[in-house]
Amino acid sequence: METEQPDRQSVLPYLQAVAWSFLGIRRGARARDDMSRLRPLPLVLTGLALAAAFVGLLLVVVHFAAAGAPA
Repeated sequence: METEQPDRQSVLPYLQAVAWSFLGIRRGARARDDMSRLRPLPLVLTGLALAAAFVGLLLVVVHFAAAGAPA
């Protein structure tokens, strides 16, 4: 019995679309192409995951900056 493996390459377009959206520089035909071929739910979940990762990164940077500051 063969189990289905998720296609790892299918995650990359979602990551790229969300990254470009965070930067706000994806416009025109490429943005319309993304919206026509990418499903909304995985796109939203990818956006939430990347936003949470960014907030986590900021918290780690602040923690280390505050730990190194003299009291």
